[in-house]
Amino acid sequence: MKQYLLILLGSIVGMTSCVSVATVEEFSVESLLPADITFAPTVKTIAVIDNTEPASIPALNGVTVKTTLQADGSIVAEKLATSIADANYFDKVVISSTSAGNDNPKTRVLHPDTVKNILEELGADMLLTVDKAKIKTRSMYTDYRDELPYVSGAVTVQTRLYMPGRVKPFQNFVDRDTLYWPLVELTDKIVITEASEYMGDMAMKHVSPYWNEEGRYYFSGGSINMRDAAVSMRENDWDLAFDSWMLDYKGKSKKKKMRAAYNIGLYYEMKGDMQTAIKYVQEARDMAVGNARPKQDSTLMRLPEEWIFIDRYLNTLQQKELLLQKLNLQLERFNE
Repeated sequence: MKQYLLILLGSIVGMTSCVSVATVEEFSVESLLPADITFAPTVKTIAVIDNTEPASIPALNGVTVKTTLQADGSIVAEKLATSIADANYFDKVVISSTSAGNDNPKTRVLHPDTVKNILEELGADMLLTVDKAKIKTRSMYTDYRDELPYVSGAVTVQTRLYMPGRVKPFQNFVDRDTLYWPLVELTDKIVITEASEYMGDMAMKHVSPYWNEEGRYYFSGGSINMRDAAVSMRENDWDLAFDSWMLDYKGKSKKKKMRAAYNIGLYYEMKGDMQTAIKYVQEARDMAVGNARPKQDSTLMRLPEEWIFIDRYLNTLQQKELLLQKLNLQLERFNE
């Protein structure tokens, strides 16, 4: 089966703080992750509408703090629809100013007949509504040494998915995050507009595969081969780095072999071979256990920092393997 986990090499910078006993370096990758919900291939057109309360009226000057502002639902819906369309997952994305009415002003839940009428009017297979979008603001300092005041905004956006023939919403999502703005020349209008756009991006991951940036680390010191591989990595030559790591992996030093096994696992993750990646990183973790030492005045063993470091990456790979299976299932619609 073709693997759809696409990973791009980003910037590489020196990193020495994660594992005190070895030199490691960090770089960023972008991974295509699956949507929260998997839809049948027959769901080809999705409609997005604004079903929120009217946006707050911005203050004439400055920004209002210690209050709750109503975001601009039309901006949230438009940004959400644009983000879904840019992902090219559905055949068609419809953004409409169609009013959902006031079936339930308190909960914003739509009546099945209302959903049916909207879907028929827009020619869509599924309806995504933006029901609530709020911003709770307060003034703050990001650091006691920072003389520049900031405004934070705790944003909350609620969206619902509707399918024809269902009495209740198919899915209900609530996303939360916190944004920060320098107070200088800040206005309510800026807060409402920028927070509304951000909330549209937040909700997109529920219905469409999306790109996510993550950090990865590799051992770059401790031997000539590791240092040679680090040079190759900076030149984005993964195959040459792999050859250098294999020299340490096949050597006699257990510590060098452990670190090389970890790096080789990273190599295979970049190639999309998750099973082989897990195999090598599992081997590296098992070798790291051999470096455990008894805790002082205790029969318990103190695990080395390298074991913790490698175990964390192994857990990441195991979770990613499950996500990859889900992603491949979602992208089967393109094989038809």
